[in-house]
Amino acid sequence: MVKTKRVIGTPFTSENQPDISTKLGKPRGKYLTALLKKFLEKKINYTDPETQKMIRGSVKDAILWRLICNGTEGDSKAIGEILDRVEGKLKSSDSSVEVNVTVMPTIKKDGKRLEFGVDNRLT
Repeated sequence: MVKTKRVIGTPFTSENQPDISTKLGKPRGKYLTALLKKFLEKKINYTDPETQKMIRGSVKDAILWRLICNGTEGDSKAIGEILDRVEGKLKSSDSSVEVNVTVMPTIKKDGKRLEFGVDNRLT
């Protein structure tokens, strides 16, 4: 007994092709970007790092404050994000940048160690 293939519907022939010029569904990249921008403009309550008071502002403002605070606390990823945004990303030809690191000596006064660093409050 020979098995035959059962075809449901009409197979695509040269005359019967699906229309590929129309895209089905939502364009994911543009849709998600528009949705993110919409949510970044929403108003929320958050603590202002300068005044330590609760204020109302956009989600974008709160995220930017957090990024700046993380950077001033030494978070290297936050620092990189801020510098990339402000100064522009390094080009591949600039990737061989020489960096000199200076280690600050520990200074004690009245038996207490003095710290050199960034004050977390913005002035």
